Amino acid sequence: EAVNRGEVYRMLAKPWNLAELTSVVKQSVEHQRLMAENRRLQAELARRNQHLEQAVIDVLAPLGIRGGRVDGRTGVWLPAEPGKQERKIAAIGVKIRRWVSFHGISLNVEPDLEHFSGIVPCGIKDAEVTSLSHELGRDVSVLEALPLVEVHLALVLPETAS
Repeated sequence: EAVNRGEVYRMLAKPWNLAELTSVVKQSVEHQRLMAENRRLQAELARRNQHLEQAVIDVLAPLGIRGGRVDGRTGVWLPAEPGKQERKIAAIGVKIRRWVSFHGISLNVEPDLEHFSGIVPCGIKDAEVTSLSHELGRDVSVLEALPLVEVHLALVLPETAS
């Protein structure tokens, strides 16, 4: 965090009584506790994201598609191959609102990939978007993919299994 030196000097120059010093120390301790809790929650969110990514990676494996992660990017990616860039096959999203987390996965099963040609998905210019249907060279329906997704989500997020 940036330090406002003027504020620090003003505080140091001020005569302090014991109650004021105690209050400042308590605020500092509380601030440190909140910062530690924030770091813990960020780590938990990153872990949850990785679980969602792993579920999709595990969905792809029995279909013969080698998915994985790319450092610094969320989602599930297929590696670059001769004549092909890295390709994103699934997006992962997590939102926190009022201490409730909302998780989302968008596995590209059978979209019209032409729709992605006019945009830069996720702001990533050096990669492409792909789908199960495109990678397998056949039509794959959402109904075909759904059972695999459900099984693998239940394995990585057991608290959501019914």
